[in-house]
Amino acid sequence: MKTVTVLELKAKAGDLVRSVMRTGEEVQIIDNDEVVALLVSSGGTEKNKSGSTTLDKIAAEINKNGG
Repeated sequence: MKTVTVLELKAKAGDLVRSVMRTGEEVQIIDNDEVVALLVSSGGTEKNKSGSTTLDKIAAEINKNGG
């Protein structure tokens, strides 16, 4: 299982989301050496009407908002 800090999550959110989607590997998010969140695949890799996946949309939104 991969572990990243909150700051790393902010800097690499899109890449991390795509990695979880592609590999299924969970990512622990830590803050002050404590696990505060877990990034996991929802299994929702089905294509929607626009042709992109839900996780792709989330990654794009995070990147758009400075993540």
